[in-house]
Amino acid sequence: MKHLNIRHFQQLLALDSHRHFGRAAESLCISQPALSRSIQSLESNLGTPLFERSSHGLQATPSGELLIRHARRILASMADLQSEFTELQGQVQSRLSIACGHYPAELTVPGALSDLMKAIPKAQVNMEVTDWIRIADLLTSGVCDLAVTELSAAGDSTELVSELLNDRPLHMVVRRGHPLLRLDGPELDDVLAYPWVCSHIPARGGRLFGASPVAAGDLDAASGNFIPKIIAASLSTAFKLVMENDLIGFAPTIMAWPYVQRGELFVVPFSAPWMRLNYGFLWQARRPPSPLARAFMERVRAAESRVARQEQTISASLGI
Repeated sequence: MKHLNIRHFQQLLALDSHRHFGRAAESLCISQPALSRSIQSLESNLGTPLFERSSHGLQATPSGELLIRHARRILASMADLQSEFTELQGQVQSRLSIACGHYPAELTVPGALSDLMKAIPKAQVNMEVTDWIRIADLLTSGVCDLAVTELSAAGDSTELVSELLNDRPLHMVVRRGHPLLRLDGPELDDVLAYPWVCSHIPARGGRLFGASPVAAGDLDAASGNFIPKIIAASLSTAFKLVMENDLIGFAPTIMAWPYVQRGELFVVPFSAPWMRLNYGFLWQARRPPSPLARAFMERVRAAESRVARQEQTISASLGI
């Protein structure tokens, strides 16, 4: 067991979660060959295979299942140890690690963090912005204390607690002169005929698009999530690409409004029940938010209330 370390535990949990080397490597922000070499080296040192491929995808062997079970406990215990040791020393926790999805990262989290730092100048905050499909791994492995993300990230996990913040509509946006703007009422097949640039679309939408690849992207059959043609690193990056190509982007009302006002983006007259935000807080059930985390959450809630009021005004002016 001398060959095991924390990095291996995190890799094992990622593989167990995604059942695919490519997606697990992406969630860990490493290359697929690097992940494969690490697991192969571990299997060689332990003298036993940990994963095998089957018709159902990547599956853990009995040895792999044993390690995964203990990896969850060890990573959770390490996080608990750090928290309890801080309390034992009579210190007020001044560090907070946050994982954040793309929409809250540009809508409300920056303002909330600014307010937090003004109120608690000694606070040290690490914020990682990433696609929501990776965030459950960051929470369960103890890498982050709290997430503000698409709540589908929790899946069916009973280890995570959620609180909804924003379920308001999203809009499809395109460049000036896009062919879709010439249609009176675009249907789903019409919008799927152009590449999408956005985060992964959760299964509530993805399962409606069909199993065959389309111009918009492709379905991940295992999870039901839809993988867009271009996975954008940020909304600003997505908007730039949309303005220069026949791509389709997705934006909440308040983010689209400045571009619409300037005539740089146009809202496609298409809507569907799945085209809504669904993000909020996620945290481990066994690790309630710290006082610093609660102070941050309070400020995010206040920022979300302000955005909701602004969006009502903008939506009325846009007639949407």
